[in-house]
Amino acid sequence: MLAALILLPGCWTPRTTGPTTMVGAVLDETGSPVAGMTIESTEASTVTSPEGWFGLSYKDPTQFVWFTYDGVLFERHYQAGVDVDEVRLQLPPLAARAFSCEMDTTCEVRVAWDLGDGLKAIARGTCDPDDRVVRLTAPASGLPAAATCRPDPGRPDEPLVATDAGTHVRLTPPPVELTLRLVATGSTPASCDVFVDGARAEPLGDGRYRATVFGVVQIDAQCDGRYTTPQMLIVRKPIEVNLQWHDRTPVLDVREYSRGGTVARLKRVRGTNRGWSLELPAEADGTFHLPQLPEGDYLVTVGVPAESVQNLDAVDTIEAGVLQMVELPYPPSDGASVAVAGVFRAPRTVVAGVLPVVLTEDVERLPASIATP
Repeated sequence: MLAALILLPGCWTPRTTGPTTMVGAVLDETGSPVAGMTIESTEASTVTSPEGWFGLSYKDPTQFVWFTYDGVLFERHYQAGVDVDEVRLQLPPLAARAFSCEMDTTCEVRVAWDLGDGLKAIARGTCDPDDRVVRLTAPASGLPAAATCRPDPGRPDEPLVATDAGTHVRLTPPPVELTLRLVATGSTPASCDVFVDGARAEPLGDGRYRATVFGVVQIDAQCDGRYTTPQMLIVRKPIEVNLQWHDRTPVLDVREYSRGGTVARLKRVRGTNRGWSLELPAEADGTFHLPQLPEGDYLVTVGVPAESVQNLDAVDTIEAGVLQMVELPYPPSDGASVAVAGVFRAPRTVVAGVLPVVLTEDVERLPASIATP
């Protein structure tokens, strides 16, 4: 292997990796050598041989080399006590990935992956508050180990938090403190759990709870089997919010149409504070306790995930005050004998009582996405 190093340009060629030099080969994601790649350090630069080999000097404290491949910056840092002889720089598969930026100003972002064995990959781009999604070539899988934002060239980098949002990587400033105060109306509940995006908030005592978050979050609570009406918040600085709990709430009873369902799913699809959703466990008698429902439109499903039948924005023919349901052709889940879904338009806040339910075959009055699998 070392014989290949004789082909490298320059009057001096290092022959081993150590505190002052690095010798190795660059291989692409298939294991093939990368020839003609410019490799740099703070002291020197060179070009990989046809077999992908290079040799380069550096010195403490910048004991690493770097190069750019397919628009991604790679750094290979010297590992004292680990690196001997030659090192292999195995590059990962790369892909165009979407990053959502939740910063309020234009920001130069730097997103870094730790690939192991001293190798790092760094993707760089610009996040614009008017276009919050940026696509960067980056390692095809995995979350970055670190992310930073530089709003201005003259200012230092600011840390960001990277989280997996399924179809994209979410980039946000570090979380801030959200304090929740639970206010009970009616009887005093024996026990309560407060949730922020589905995770339990930390109880502080005296009806107060705490979580650290950033961006759009859903807050809700369950006390003695009754739910508060959820709220959608945009959290960008420390705030305190009240959650109102009522001991009287509406009841959903669809046992006539779908027996045995153990979970009902409720989603607010139109009106102020839209976008929240809840999964509601069945009571012992098979009914479901809903939260109080402010004026607006709701999607209700039993025996099928709500995501399968969303898209109600165009519905203008809903009869107010009646839950209009259809039987679904989907295989039912959650123990239901039949999967059903429907839409409910609350003309005013529904405080208590059993929701009127009608099973209809008039699918023309309901969105096609409900009636079609």
